[in-house]
Amino acid sequence: MSQFDQEYTVLEIIGSGAFAEVYKIKHNKYGYVRALKKSKELITGEDNKAFKTFINECRYLLNIGNGCHPNIIRIYHPQLVDNHAIVEMDYVKGETLFKYIDRLKFVPLNEVLNFISNIAGALAYCHE
Repeated sequence: MSQFDQEYTVLEIIGSGAFAEVYKIKHNKYGYVRALKKSKELITGEDNKAFKTFINECRYLLNIGNGCHPNIIRIYHPQLVDNHAIVEMDYVKGETLFKYIDRLKFVPLNEVLNFISNIAGALAYCHE
C-alpha cells in the first residue's frame, strides 16, 4: 500500500487539468475532509524543477495570507508523496463556476457582476 493510500481515502475526483488532479479526500488518521491537489507528473525528488515550481506556488499563497481573504482558499502541508507533489486545501462544497454556467445557460447580470466583484477583490488583495 502506498503512503498516499495509507494517509488518505479518495471520496471523489473533483477535477482534472493538464498538470494535476483534485480530489475530495478523508484523512484516515484524523478523519477530516479536505480537497487535495496531486500532480500528474512523477517527481523524482525535491530538486525536481516541477516540484520546485509547485512549492514556490504554495509559498506564494501562504505568503499572501493563506485564506485570510474569503475568496482565497487556505492550503495545508505541501509535500512530496509517492513521487507526486500534493497539497491539501479546504474543501468547498458546491459546483464549479463552469458547471454552474453550463447548467444555467444564462447567468443574470447581477450574478455576473457579483462574480466579477469577488474575483477582483481577491486579485486586489493579492497585489496589496
